[in-house]
Amino acid sequence: MKYRFFISLFVLMLTQMSCESDSPDFELGRYTYAGIDNKTFRFFRVENGGVFREVNAKRTGIGFLQTIPFCDEDFLGKTFYDCGFFPNLAKPYFEFRQNEVELALFYAPDEDLLTQTIPYTLEGDSLVIGELPDVLKIARPTGNKNREILWPWRIYQTTKFGVSSVDLVLEALSEKEHLQAIQKSEQLSIGDTIALCLLKEKFVKQ
Repeated sequence: MKYRFFISLFVLMLTQMSCESDSPDFELGRYTYAGIDNKTFRFFRVENGGVFREVNAKRTGIGFLQTIPFCDEDFLGKTFYDCGFFPNLAKPYFEFRQNEVELALFYAPDEDLLTQTIPYTLEGDSLVIGELPDVLKIARPTGNKNREILWPWRIYQTTKFGVSSVDLVLEALSEKEHLQAIQKSEQLSIGDTIALCLLKEKFVKQ
């Protein structure tokens, strides 16, 4: 009888440990949009040996980006909720449940939020949202009691192509890795200049 009791207790402990290991170690619930952290471009010249030197770009060239307000309606104003062109639109949010997350995000000047419910998993210090091959990896919630999510974006323009690109960043990269990725994708040469703005949209647990 006592033997059966210890077996039952052992199975119960294993079950509890398994459940705990599968449980998210951050607060579930809704994380609501709370603004972006950067609206400034910096300029980097491509040099020999994989070097990117920060420069002061002339405003008669690519430096004209310094003269345009980030939230100009014809520039990036209608790309980011933070610019306030749609004050009556509900705030974007992430709502985390045990194994899935509801995303209500704002990508373009539509009068509605794009809402989708997709699975997520935990991988080291990251949340992996979606399923292969369409996955997005972001850092787990941080801050006071894990109550903050940062959603990263890369905005850039080059002297080779005079059109701005706005990319959702799929995984954590250093500044140099961003510059290397841009150089490769745009086939930049020595002497070309990259205007780069790295920003994060902040979502906070209410």
